[in-house]
Amino acid sequence: HDPVWGNGSRNDRLGNLVANVCWNDPEYKAFMQRCWNEVFINIPEMAGAMITAGEFCHCGCDKCTGGTPVYVLQDTDSPEEAARGAEAKKVRDEKRAEMVVDLINTFTNILEKRDKEVIVRSWFMASLVNRLPKGIEYASKYSLFDACWGGPDPVIHDWLAAGHKMWETVAIEAENCGPILWHDEEWNKLTAERNNALDIQGCII
Repeated sequence: HDPVWGNGSRNDRLGNLVANVCWNDPEYKAFMQRCWNEVFINIPEMAGAMITAGEFCHCGCDKCTGGTPVYVLQDTDSPEEAARGAEAKKVRDEKRAEMVVDLINTFTNILEKRDKEVIVRSWFMASLVNRLPKGIEYASKYSLFDACWGGPDPVIHDWLAAGHKMWETVAIEAENCGPILWHDEEWNKLTAERNNALDIQGCII
C-alpha cells in the first residue's frame, strides 16, 4: 500500500513495488542467501558478484525506518515526515545504517566461504563511509555501472580516506550508457582501442 519511492513514480514494468523489498524480513533474507549460494553452485566458474547495498533493499516498514518512512530516491521528506523533526530522521538513518551493514556482512560471508570475489557498489552510502565494513572492495556508482569517461570519480577519495579499498576504471561502458552510444561507430572503435591498449583480460557482467 506504500507509494513507490514516496512520490508519483509508477510501479516497475512487472507491477512490483520495487522499493518495498525488505532485507529486515527474515523470509526474504533467507531467500536471498539461498539465491547467492545457488548462483555459484550452478555457475561455479563465476569469479564473484557485485551488490548495490542500500538501494532497493530498504522499504518503509517500521524495522527499516523506526516509523518514519522515506524511500531510496526521495530527495526530500514529505511534510508529515518533516514535521517529525531531526530526531526522527536520526532514528531512520540509524535503522538504515544497521540494515546496510548487515546486508554487506551477510553477502560477504557467503561469497568468502565459496572463495569468490566481492564488490559492493556504494550508491546512496556516502554518509555511512565511516561505518561500513573494511577490507572488502567497494565501487562508486559511476565506475562500474554507467558510461564513464575521463579520470576517477572524485567521490572515491572520501572512501580511500576512510580506509576502504575502491575499484576504479579508466572507462567503462555499461547498463546506463544506453543504445545511442552503442550504435556510435567511432565510440565503439575508441572503446576497443582502449581495452586492447590496457590488455583487459576479464569483465564484470
